[in-house]
Amino acid sequence: MGWWHIDADVLAGSRFVISPLAEAIAALKVLERGSPTHPGERAWLDAHLSAYRARQSADPVTALLIRAALGPTWNADFLTPTPEPGERPRTEASFEEEVERIRQASPAAARADLLVSLGKRGPLPSLLCRDDLPGRTADTLTWVWRETVLPYWPRRRRVIEADVVARTAQLSRGGWAAALDDMRPGMRWLGDSRLQINAWDLPPRDLAGGRLMFVPVTPRTGWVSWETTPCRDRTPADGHGDELGVDGGAGPGDGGEDGRGDGLGDGLGDEETEGTEGTEDAKGAGDTDDGGADGAGAVARVIRSPGAKARSRYAVVYPCAGALAEGEGPPAPHALGVLLGRARAAVLVLLESPMSTTQLVGLTGQGLGSTGRHLKVLRDAGLVHRRRAGRSVLYYRTAAGDTLVRAQTQTQTQARSRAQTETRSQAQTRPRAQAFGPTGR
Repeated sequence: MGWWHIDADVLAGSRFVISPLAEAIAALKVLERGSPTHPGERAWLDAHLSAYRARQSADPVTALLIRAALGPTWNADFLTPTPEPGERPRTEASFEEEVERIRQASPAAARADLLVSLGKRGPLPSLLCRDDLPGRTADTLTWVWRETVLPYWPRRRRVIEADVVARTAQLSRGGWAAALDDMRPGMRWLGDSRLQINAWDLPPRDLAGGRLMFVPVTPRTGWVSWETTPCRDRTPADGHGDELGVDGGAGPGDGGEDGRGDGLGDGLGDEETEGTEGTEDAKGAGDTDDGGADGAGAVARVIRSPGAKARSRYAVVYPCAGALAEGEGPPAPHALGVLLGRARAAVLVLLESPMSTTQLVGLTGQGLGSTGRHLKVLRDAGLVHRRRAGRSVLYYRTAAGDTLVRAQTQTQTQARSRAQTETRSQAQTRPRAQAFGPTGR
């Protein structure tokens, strides 16, 4: 299996990082795949897929470039640079700052990365033997960000922040095993300072002295990346490749979100582990610094800001928890909404499992103050309890709250069933009346 050795110092210094660029890359994978993994994603694709495909059709070179970069088992490293965290926790670079690293990538490195991502589909197509590949890639990601992600970014960011809160709570309750085991398919804490990245038979990697980051994104995809030197020019990348998708293995056309084997688990296949600085996928997650188990090491020049410390960085990009990322959550029964008010009923329905106020805000779209007032009313009514988990306060339904929601849900289900039965009965009798009517006359 592919696993990382993570000592106590690396764990203590690890952090969650919000990356607008990672969110845009994940969205690009969904657009390339063209098929949704949940209803919320279907609505998003309906709104943006046709425009994306029209844009790519008008530019065959860029269309071929993106398909090649999101390879069947590897992602082109220059496409997914490892995030550079801010000096303070929970700070992040802007999208413009992050995408500039792609734009400034070496053209020769980009072509070498594409050879790796193409794998057996190589050699490099003649259309891609050019020097403007990094710029074209950056332009595409900028379009994806501005047109398809930025309009939804406030809510997506709330969902991401809610996931961070939930992971932190898991960490405080059950340690690293609880926080990491369900982060992505194939990943689990093995104990003895070992983190399994995937199920592939690959050499282990020692992260001693490095900085470990966890980067949540809302689409069901992900990848692993790392950068082990402050700057390199045409040196073997530290493991490039896609990671196993949420629902399966990587493979041409059927892998990740984009259907081509995205690294981490887009819900359809592998998630790509692009690594401008050496990303791995379900296969590549454990690749060695010499370019992976198969010896295919893409080459990339990492652009760093002046004065940056030469410290290795490792990132696990993973999909947010399904309930958070999939949309607005289950609808509250109509009768419950009449009883409590729609907004308050929605909060009660969501509390089937413990959630923080931040998570509830992310799911419902309600303001923080409104959510807090609803929680207070529900607590005063004995329908909700709360408890502290580390630095977070989690709310959950009491037995009385469960009974109320269950009763209203059952009543609504029964009413819907009766209505359907009556409709079918009417449909069956209506043709019979039409058939025998003329005979009576």
